[in-house]
Amino acid sequence: MINLSICCLGFIGNPGFITSQDYLLQFLKEGDSVTTNFDECNTLIMGDFLQPDEMMKICQNPAKAVIMFLGEPRNRFPFSQLSDMMWNATAYHVAYGCIANKANKWVKYPLYIPLCKEDVFEQTNKYVQTTDALAYATATGETEGKRFAALINRHDPASTRGKILEEMTQLRLQVDCPGEFNNNCSNEELNRIGKPEWLKRYMFNICFENYVDSQPGYITEKLMDACLSGTVPIYNGKLDDVDECIFNKDRIIFYGSPNYAEKMDWLMASPANYEEFYRQPVFMPSAWTTVCQMKQQVSNMFDGCRDIVLQNLGRTKAPGDNTCPAKDE
Repeated sequence: MINLSICCLGFIGNPGFITSQDYLLQFLKEGDSVTTNFDECNTLIMGDFLQPDEMMKICQNPAKAVIMFLGEPRNRFPFSQLSDMMWNATAYHVAYGCIANKANKWVKYPLYIPLCKEDVFEQTNKYVQTTDALAYATATGETEGKRFAALINRHDPASTRGKILEEMTQLRLQVDCPGEFNNNCSNEELNRIGKPEWLKRYMFNICFENYVDSQPGYITEKLMDACLSGTVPIYNGKLDDVDECIFNKDRIIFYGSPNYAEKMDWLMASPANYEEFYRQPVFMPSAWTTVCQMKQQVSNMFDGCRDIVLQNLGRTKAPGDNTCPAKDE
């Protein structure tokens, strides 16, 4: 078996990736390694934050197995401009992350995966069946009525979060925002106990993706954070067939959908309506099996890179070849 020597470029904005058990290390086999020496590696993982000097290295040294990791929406942010260029040129062999499955090319492995543990789906479904749908226990053991909604974000690049906040303000509904965007409350307790636990005190969590119309299969951790808390998500994003094997889409309010306003009116019409909606299972029975399948697909992807490394052995770059090849040829 050929061993992989992996170098990661384009992770200046995501430095934890290189030592991540969830996204990288668990897929390595005995004898595989991660190196910071580009010249010594036979496999390259490109991230969303590719720098000019890193791109130059890649384009001048094409004889490597190239994997692209997608954690951000494509063709949207200035910081990912060079990574977007490599994506648009198909200058990679395979890609994984926030992307839909595509045979022999893309492997879905979204940012919510690290939150998925074996028992968490069943525990959350039991929680919403047994807890008070309209109240929560404080740190002192007292019971308080749940607040209306929370929104936790740094920014609003698509101007969708500001739009729903304006709509809620017009209805005189309070939305707590502990993040940098529209900050109106402290984030001290949120940072101490984590999003899922903090969100238990809210009826709704407004959890919008940065962009909806990005690459197919794009989804981050935002919806999973909301669902693990038991709160009702107001979500602006899309689920593909894999996501629908994990999340119960009937328990999610999809912002902008044809029945969005009608469903919100019904939920707010009476406590009984909200409780009926709240008691539904949060996750599908197939959730954990689906997560395991995604992990296996990524493992298979890394194994496939061993074949690419073998094919590349003995190849030399043609003189003057400083262009990025189309890896799917």
